[in-house]
Amino acid sequence: MRQLCWVLCLFPSLLAAYSVTFQVDMSEQTVSPQGVHVAGNFQSEAGFGADWNPASTSMSDLDDDGIFSVTLDIPSGLWEYKFINGNAWPQAENAPSSCTVGATFNRTVQVPTMNLIVPSVLFNKCPAVPMDTAYTLHWWNDAIFYEIFVRSFQDSDGDGKGDFQGIIQRLDYLQSLGVTGLWLMPMMESPSYHGYDVSDYYATEPDYGTMSDFQALLDSCHARGIKVILDLVMNHSSNQNDWFVQSRNNQNGYRDWYRWSSSKPNQTGPWGQQVWHAFMGQYYYGIFYDGMPDLNYENPEAREAMMKVAEHWLSLGADGYRLDAIKYLDEDSSILENTPETFDILKEFNRRLTAINPDYFSVGEVWDYTEKIIPYVSDSVLKSCFEFDLAGCVQRAVQQGKASVVHNQMQKVESLYPRMQYSTFLTNHDQDRVFSALNDIDQNKQCASVLLELPGVPFLYYGEEIGMTGTGDHLNIRTPMQWSPESGAGFSSGKAWRSVNSDYTTKNVEMQQLDSASLWNQYRHSIAMRQRYEGLRRGYYLPADGRNERILAFARVWGDEAVLAVHNLSNSPTSASPTWPASTLKAGIYGVFEANTQRKWGTCEIDSKGGVSHWNISELELESRSNKLLIISPYELNSIHSFENHKTLELYPNPSDDWTQIQIPEDGELQIWDSQGQLIDQQKAATGFHRLSTLNYPSGVYFLRLNSPQGPYTTRLLVR
Repeated sequence: MRQLCWVLCLFPSLLAAYSVTFQVDMSEQTVSPQGVHVAGNFQSEAGFGADWNPASTSMSDLDDDGIFSVTLDIPSGLWEYKFINGNAWPQAENAPSSCTVGATFNRTVQVPTMNLIVPSVLFNKCPAVPMDTAYTLHWWNDAIFYEIFVRSFQDSDGDGKGDFQGIIQRLDYLQSLGVTGLWLMPMMESPSYHGYDVSDYYATEPDYGTMSDFQALLDSCHARGIKVILDLVMNHSSNQNDWFVQSRNNQNGYRDWYRWSSSKPNQTGPWGQQVWHAFMGQYYYGIFYDGMPDLNYENPEAREAMMKVAEHWLSLGADGYRLDAIKYLDEDSSILENTPETFDILKEFNRRLTAINPDYFSVGEVWDYTEKIIPYVSDSVLKSCFEFDLAGCVQRAVQQGKASVVHNQMQKVESLYPRMQYSTFLTNHDQDRVFSALNDIDQNKQCASVLLELPGVPFLYYGEEIGMTGTGDHLNIRTPMQWSPESGAGFSSGKAWRSVNSDYTTKNVEMQQLDSASLWNQYRHSIAMRQRYEGLRRGYYLPADGRNERILAFARVWGDEAVLAVHNLSNSPTSASPTWPASTLKAGIYGVFEANTQRKWGTCEIDSKGGVSHWNISELELESRSNKLLIISPYELNSIHSFENHKTLELYPNPSDDWTQIQIPEDGELQIWDSQGQLIDQQKAATGFHRLSTLNYPSGVYFLRLNSPQGPYTTRLLVR
């Protein structure tokens, strides 16, 4: 083994390598007599002597289709490269910044643990955003998740700490907001306030309640159609976990469940931190701090133990997991993150949980830029990952008034991820809250609407919808939820575990629900639009030219309709005439309707390429920091379907397979109309939640109307 290590250190190119096929489309270029080449910082590792040598890696077009390719063996890692139309650097491409990195404008490729064929791209251009609906979708693509720190959400028993029963008490609130999925931050037994150091993976945190309380929460959520995913801390445990206690005492075969060294290795972590911690003359590895020792996944018994933990909670009814810090799961010598072994572990995790519940959801925390995340959502590793770069881009675009920041990142996201299989958010429990970052009510409203209009699986952080603040220390970002202006903010009848923010008397749910112009009502409205229009949940992203950097415009196209979002990112009124050159929409004259009321604005003409060739509406005027949401539809909506001057009726799930649950704001008569304007059913509906069976409804679009003293209330329902 020592001799092998010596050989590998002297000859790094002998390290495990993976077959990577590069492809470039030269159909828009005159190919140089010297041919086409690729060069990058991987060449020396791949055995070509020196990096960035254009002449050493030539490409060929064997079938004469204009696409040149070459297959190379490259070690795993994130590599940079360029294509060269010739064999010298003056002939290198200059691809746009939206698909390259840094001042060098190099393309990047993450070489994973499997052979890779990099999709063909046009020389000098970025990959085109795909325009089709031939992609697989799942229940989570229709969901809106809400991240809850249980300790800070709602206290049911007056001990000052949030609990499972408290969440049950607030399910009406979550459903009225439009939430259809919960992410519970760590809820297993832990010695810390945050729970990210688990002492017993099979027990609930006593502060939060018993296993029966947890099961009651699961059952209550599922009865309302709300999914529940759990924070699973796989990378490390608490140093008080019995596994680690036996490991440090070298008992019962647990020693190798964690990594130990008799001397302190000369090694620091990814951000320069100490990762080897002393105990009784020995040293153990923990990438975060000494209270969180990392599990050793090279030990098959430790690996099996964590797999059984994941299977256990799924068998109890959990709908999936948010996986904490997974890029650090398994170290490979000096490589501490994104190792081939980590991907192997996650593939096994996915295989075993799929056997229990083929519909389970997993979302990974891979806090990195987009290219490094992609291997985690490829080749049956995870179902989704949080898209950190996009979260920052949405905030920057809104704050700086630059639409291209979102468009460029979305081009990258749509071209790299499996279609729609990424999770979007603004901030989470480890970051300064979004209201603190922007500190502007109009900018926060815009961030909310953009988040809920973009593709992906959206996640909200508790309190984000009312503009809760918090910066710096994580304790400041996880303060109790602000429900009302009463003492304690309605969180607890006792002394809260952590002081409530001082602005709770003016910034709380109760007061914002009464204010139609509040941030809370913006979130609720944007969620309602996403639930009402299938295109906002499932449609592909189509960037629109607002002809102004201050105008962020994009469409979501699904089937034969498009939902067009137009945002004025400036502090001054402006007008917009968004266009796009092509789409999957069929040629013809389309009606243009305001999304909220479905009032017809006019028409637009879609040409033979699916592009907008002519608007027949009055000028699209936008006030400062405002947006418009328009439906572009080939169907002429009659007065039965018009929602003008009507209030919104909330329901879930939408689309429906067998049933949908409708929130009835007051007693009235519920009518169901088909898309041809025929009344097909009517029934009495009392205040509360009304379950409507759609089992016998043919697939299609239906319109629901509640006639009541304060109504009418209306919405659109899709039955699959």
